[in-house]
Amino acid sequence: MQSLSWPGVDAMRIHRIRGPVLALLLIVSWTESVESAAYDFTLVADTSGSIDGFNSNMFPSINAEGTVAFEAFLRTGVEGIFTGNGQILAPIATNIPPSPVSQFGPGQFSGPSINAAGTVAFKGVLSGGGFGIFTSHGGSLSPIADTNGSSSSLQGTAINSLGAVAFGADLRAGGSLILTGSGGSFTTIAHIGGLFGGTSINDRGTVAFATNPIMPGAGLFTGNGGPLTTIIALSGSDVSQVGDHSINSNGSVAFEAFLLAGGMAILTGSGGPLTTIADNLGPFSFLSGPSINGEGRVAFLAGLDAGGAGIFIGPDVETNRIIGTGDRLFGSPVNFVEFGGGQSLNDAGQIAFRAGLADGRIVVVRADPIPEPSSLFLLAFGALALLTGTRVGRSL
Repeated sequence: MQSLSWPGVDAMRIHRIRGPVLALLLIVSWTESVESAAYDFTLVADTSGSIDGFNSNMFPSINAEGTVAFEAFLRTGVEGIFTGNGQILAPIATNIPPSPVSQFGPGQFSGPSINAAGTVAFKGVLSGGGFGIFTSHGGSLSPIADTNGSSSSLQGTAINSLGAVAFGADLRAGGSLILTGSGGSFTTIAHIGGLFGGTSINDRGTVAFATNPIMPGAGLFTGNGGPLTTIIALSGSDVSQVGDHSINSNGSVAFEAFLLAGGMAILTGSGGPLTTIADNLGPFSFLSGPSINGEGRVAFLAGLDAGGAGIFIGPDVETNRIIGTGDRLFGSPVNFVEFGGGQSLNDAGQIAFRAGLADGRIVVVRADPIPEPSSLFLLAFGALALLTGTRVGRSL
């Protein structure tokens, strides 16, 4: 198969292995993987070639197919949004004319969010001034909103599988709107005093958002155009501020909570009692960037009291650890990890993150969960049947 290429971007080639050889390789690789780690790691992009660096404030997002969207700076001076799956890198949008996005200075893009169809939503600095929100699948850009009218700024871009984009619009007249749209008219989710942080949206069109903690009635809410659901009201609670958050298909929201008594926690809720996923009363020194999938599993970044940091999928620093500082990745020790929550975990359990390696590379990575041994046996048995030509089933 011919790999896709684009000037200034290194392309990775795909090689296909067919038939019995593939079946045998699957048996061997699966068996070896389950003995060594709970996750396999796929290199999506790194700084060893045409990519010079990544925006440290913008984290990779992942869709249901395992494709990762991220912002990158090329050695040619081009800045853009790209996608990759470990085989091919593809440009989604750049600041090269005739793009409406400005060419001047770094940080022209932010907030890439990718849906199941591979459409990416993002915010960009407009060449004529102001900001705009766009979607693209790699061709022309589709405008969603801009600051040429009543909005002074835009923030918190997220997209669902139906192509609905959620975002916050700060109004010149004061206050903020939480909106969704796919081009044309918008649905107003809420009119609030001020948005605090980003938005997240599920495939039912329900949007999660947090309001400014210094304003009356502050908290974390969800809505789809009708009455809002309160996930947590700050007044009367032991939470002083809500940070990053993520909503799943069932309407459950995972969020970063700063506690009045000091410390932090990762909590989940859907409008009733809250569940604590992890806090810093034990081995964790800080927690951030939760991402929740349809099964209710939550991944997050955490620092350790003993030093270092990692990405975890539960409170146990050993059994729930995905990757962390000091681990070896692609032949080099990990110096740091970056994980932003939101859409960084999909329903298949795949996780997108960024890491800095001791050899100087910065890498964008997809972590793929390895099947449980029982599932592994069934997969290997099926592969063996293909290898030997055995018919599996009941004789008639």
